[in-house]
Amino acid sequence: MANKTNKAEPKVSRLPLPDRDLETFHSAQESHDHRGHQSTSKTREILSLLATAILPIFGALGTLFVFLVINFYVGDVDIAIPNGYQTLEVHAYNPKGQDAVFHTPHFQLMPDRYHFEVSVNGKPREHANAAVKFRHSTNVVLLATTIQDSGANIEQNVQEQTESPKSHARHWWQFWKKSSNN
Repeated sequence: MANKTNKAEPKVSRLPLPDRDLETFHSAQESHDHRGHQSTSKTREILSLLATAILPIFGALGTLFVFLVINFYVGDVDIAIPNGYQTLEVHAYNPKGQDAVFHTPHFQLMPDRYHFEVSVNGKPREHANAAVKFRHSTNVVLLATTIQDSGANIEQNVQEQTESPKSHARHWWQFWKKSSNN
């Protein structure tokens, strides 16, 4: 018996390894319990993405579009002053009620019909009408500086200039108005 020694092997207590199936079971159970929480977090992520990435891009594109329209959707206006000038004041009014004041004979306006009141060298204002077109140059000729007649003749020429046959024509979208040609 001497050969038989009862050397007991030390028993090592091993900790149980985590059961992977048990972990997936618990995580699946938790996700099942909090299904509403997952959808709200996804919604929050989507809204956060929209607010931080997509909406600023649309804002920048809109700003660029407005900038390009304002700066490049214009027509040129040239005021013809035959005798020269020291001071010049041009008031431009459109039918929508917008107005602008210029102190130079060359300027740009958005396309529309305009009524101009021009004061040269502090003299009384002279009136003229013109239609400004996109990428075209519109020449506005002042009648009173070229005519040396009475005030009645000047008013008659201004009235002739304002009454053009095209001014009373209806547009395609004004189907309810009667045409002046009928």
